[in-house]
Amino acid sequence: KVEAPIIEKKTAQVLSISGNSASVMDMETYETFDIEIPEELKSDVGEGKEVLYWTIMGSKVMKQVK
Repeated sequence: KVEAPIIEKKTAQVLSISGNSASVMDMETYETFDIEIPEELKSDVGEGKEVLYWTIMGSKVMKQVK
């Protein structure tokens, strides 16, 4: 048997940016949380923009700016 991680792909809106992290709000549940901004997305992430994030085994990872 091989265990495979469950990956949820969701969309969130950026509320504010502070250093290397962004405060975002999930577009479905309206939950707000902080998420780290990957180095390759720093120039594209801005307040009010929508981002795609993945929830992998309880950890949230920003993947793309829409």
